[in-house]
Amino acid sequence: MQFAIATYLNIRNPETAASFLEDALDFKIAYKAGYGWWAENGAVTIILQESTTDNATIEVQCTHIEKDSACLLQRPDVQALTDIQQNQNRVEQQLICDCGILLRLSKVLNEDEMGELLPLPSSLPWDNKTDEITRRILRIAPLSFREKARERVTQRAEYIAVESGSLMVQEAHAMQAFVDITLDFQHQTLFDAMQQESIDASTYMQNPASC
Repeated sequence: MQFAIATYLNIRNPETAASFLEDALDFKIAYKAGYGWWAENGAVTIILQESTTDNATIEVQCTHIEKDSACLLQRPDVQALTDIQQNQNRVEQQLICDCGILLRLSKVLNEDEMGELLPLPSSLPWDNKTDEITRRILRIAPLSFREKARERVTQRAEYIAVESGSLMVQEAHAMQAFVDITLDFQHQTLFDAMQQESIDASTYMQNPASC
């Protein structure tokens, strides 16, 4: 888990809250004279201030929200206020702890989890069908490299289109661009993705465009 949190929290029982943060969320806690209970996790410092009411919300940014939620809910002092719900590009859940802390779990969804095909960073018009096919084929690229692949295939396809005398990117330009930017050992994966789109990849594999 990663944490994003305000530095001061008002809580009726700071010592109990500090103990919860230590036990459930791996914070290091300490009592500092003149300040009260502190909780730290290396990136965030929370100062727990004694108050007549609880007003303490912690945002927990999760990589695996279902797993993190299930783990926390195994504790007898944590209950779910809401189910895990999607809100635009993220999923969220609220948990309440007996110590008075409200936990807001959240996870930002990536393009695959949202089922989206992100637009190409194009500067030329693209044939609609070619645009859709290109965005689907890009899913073979790992998420960590996909943005760079999206930029490279778009730039290469538009270069090939212009070199061929066209001001609109067509299927042949985009498919040749895929072959040109793809490493040889990954060509079979690309070939399979093209076949799924009913495209004969052999033409582009055998005739790489000049740079």
